[in-house]
Amino acid sequence: MMEYIKALNLYVDWENGKIYRKKEKSFLDNLLGIFGKSQEEGDYEEVTSPELEKKVRSYKLYELYTLAQKAGKTEFKENLNGQEVSVKIEPQRVTVETPSVVMEYTPDKFALRDKNSGQVQEKSPTLQEFYQMYKEIRKLLAAGSVQQYLSLKAREPQFKQAYLQSGGMQLGQTPSGGGFSWGSALLGLGGGLLLGYLLGSALGSSFAEEVQNAPELTPEEQSQIEEQVSAVPEDVVQEVEKTVAMEDIAGEGLPTEEFSNTDTPEGGDYFTQLNEEVLDGGNDLFADADSFGGEEDFGGFDDFGGDDFDI
Repeated sequence: MMEYIKALNLYVDWENGKIYRKKEKSFLDNLLGIFGKSQEEGDYEEVTSPELEKKVRSYKLYELYTLAQKAGKTEFKENLNGQEVSVKIEPQRVTVETPSVVMEYTPDKFALRDKNSGQVQEKSPTLQEFYQMYKEIRKLLAAGSVQQYLSLKAREPQFKQAYLQSGGMQLGQTPSGGGFSWGSALLGLGGGLLLGYLLGSALGSSFAEEVQNAPELTPEEQSQIEEQVSAVPEDVVQEVEKTVAMEDIAGEGLPTEEFSNTDTPEGGDYFTQLNEEVLDGGNDLFADADSFGGEEDFGGFDDFGGDDFDI
């Protein structure tokens, strides 16, 4: 299943990490199509341009920012067992900070900085990994808080298995040999596991216990979540398309040689600011650690005990 990004006129196969453009059909192609002679897969051509790939990533990051603005949640700051953590969503960057590590998620890379040593590890994610992280931020927005997001991760079968097999990677504990090699190992987890590991580290052993004991999500629950974090409301699409029409979102890009200043005002110099439209209702969309939804009507996740809510 491909996503069509109208503003870029591109089709993205996130599962296989490929970008396509629809071929311009000639008169002969159309004629053959009438008689059933053409093949559907021949209607698209793969695009391998790094510049177009960056445009796709930039588009999706701005989409995340627009979703966060409409939910009134461009920044999360929470105290988890006495440990301060934060997640800041900007037009072209998501910054995650824990007491020991800062992570940046941009169109170009995942980057980790050890706050104690100042060492930095970077990874250029595949399109699949980039999109996995996109969906993790969508889950965080749906959850309404870091704590509730971690309760969701503790129930995900894939995350449970990976976390328990690794023994719950302890951030900041350097393996034998020294250096920042654990940062490389963390980045190697990919987009679907990285955020949960990073934020869960602030909870320490209590998070490991929750992962061990929390009931797994059912296949139906997993399917419903996947559907919700992949769908994009039409009003968000229109907002992003309007911005793309005014600016080249992948034009100058972001600084890549060093970590950016996390105090940069929201939006930086890259995008025109949108008017914030906060949805009615509270931010806590999860009734408890084992169920979704509350009394507010946000659409979706019917089977979890709440009303529908749009992500």
